[in-house]
Amino acid sequence: MLLCQVMLNSERNITKVLQFLGRFQVVVTSSYHGALWAMYLGKRVIFYQKLTAKLDLMRYEHTMATSANKRLLFSDVQTAAAVSR
Repeated sequence: MLLCQVMLNSERNITKVLQFLGRFQVVVTSSYHGALWAMYLGKRVIFYQKLTAKLDLMRYEHTMATSANKRLLFSDVQTAAAVSR
C-alpha cells in the first residue's frame, strides 16, 4: 500500500522538511530544492511539473511524470517504488 502525504513549499523549518522527505521511498515534487534534498536522502524523485530549467542540470537520476493525470501519476509512483525496493 502506498502512503501519500503533502507538504507545501511554504514550510521553512528544514528539520521538518527533511523528516518529512525521509519517511518515503518516492517523492513527487515540483520543487527544485525539494527534489534536491530528497535525492540527497537517496529517495526516488518524480517531477510533477517542470517549473524551471534547473531540473535539466541535475546529476541525480529522476523521472518526469508522464502526465498531470492523477491516475497516471499514481502509476509512475508505483513503478518508482517497485524499482527502489
